[in-house]
Amino acid sequence: MDKKRVNIETKNIIFIITYSIVLAVALFNMNTTMSLLGWIIAILNPFLTGLVVAFIINIIMKYLENKAFRFLDKPKFKLWQKLKRPVCMLLSFLIILLAIAAVVLFVGPQLAQSIRLLSGNMPIYVSYLQNMTSTALGWFNLGVEDLGSFAISWNDIFNRVSSILADISPRVLNFATGFTSSLFNFFMGVIFAIYLLLGKEKLLYNVEITSKAVLSPKNFSNAKSIAAKANLIFTSFVVGQLTEAVILGVMYFIGTSIFRMPYAPLISTIMAVCSLIPMFGPIIGAIPSAFILLMVNPNLAIIFVIMAVVFQQIEGNFIYPKVVGDSVGLPGIWVLFSILVGGSLFGAIGMVLSVPFASLGYALIREFVYDRLKEKKEFED
Repeated sequence: MDKKRVNIETKNIIFIITYSIVLAVALFNMNTTMSLLGWIIAILNPFLTGLVVAFIINIIMKYLENKAFRFLDKPKFKLWQKLKRPVCMLLSFLIILLAIAAVVLFVGPQLAQSIRLLSGNMPIYVSYLQNMTSTALGWFNLGVEDLGSFAISWNDIFNRVSSILADISPRVLNFATGFTSSLFNFFMGVIFAIYLLLGKEKLLYNVEITSKAVLSPKNFSNAKSIAAKANLIFTSFVVGQLTEAVILGVMYFIGTSIFRMPYAPLISTIMAVCSLIPMFGPIIGAIPSAFILLMVNPNLAIIFVIMAVVFQQIEGNFIYPKVVGDSVGLPGIWVLFSILVGGSLFGAIGMVLSVPFASLGYALIREFVYDRLKEKKEFED
């Protein structure tokens, strides 16, 4: 028995040493590590896309199977038992496509009208800015001749813009190539997601029996618990963020309509989409929305900023806790940290996904700490 215990401890020590060496090499060669990670992600991109699509579609599909069409789960509806999965999966895809189409058709005309208004009224805005500048100069008893050092050289601006366009032009082909590659990866990901959804029970069963064969009973139980917790956190996050986005979009549409602000559908949609990014989303959405209103009427822009602050308080104190729940709850400092790290590494997608990943890690660490305290009899329920 002692020999067996010594062997286990030796294996654990070897594992810890090996893990430490690999981690140290990875940290000291961060550029190479990130390049290798990017290469691996690029190869697995269609499969990762498929997993994300399957996860989102599965949320809707489970609701249709277990709630909407539950009344058909009877022995007399034998044909339904064979068609249930394909029909619910097809309806789930249609719901997503219809939602995207509705947003595009809803926002598209408003966005085009906003751009036309902005370009058409640009001379008025320039004149307004000049008058504002003259008024400001009058406050400080300055004349136009005192602005020599601040004068704008339109030739320099033109040359700089031309230089930027010259630099951008060769990248157009690369962008088109990258877009085509992304579109192909997304299409392959959708096909992979369909296969996952059609045979998810068999796939999960194979993963379970393989894990049982490879892992010890304790490690298998821990892995199963982590998987269940991850599924709960990510499901709560996706459903909660989408529900919150819809609620905020409706709130902004009602608020902008009450104050008769122009482009209420456009502004409410911008705020709803940006709210998918935790913490910084409302700020990101409020900047272009306030700018659009500023071009029309500065007073409306001020009212919108005040309304955005009020709605943000309502969202943070009432909507988010009720809709998302405690399962995705993180202390504010860790939410900020996870968003900054995720955004710096993976951009906007990293900002969105960093919160559920950080929530999972936080929940696992907290559970580990509480278990250790219980073992030491220093924690009471």
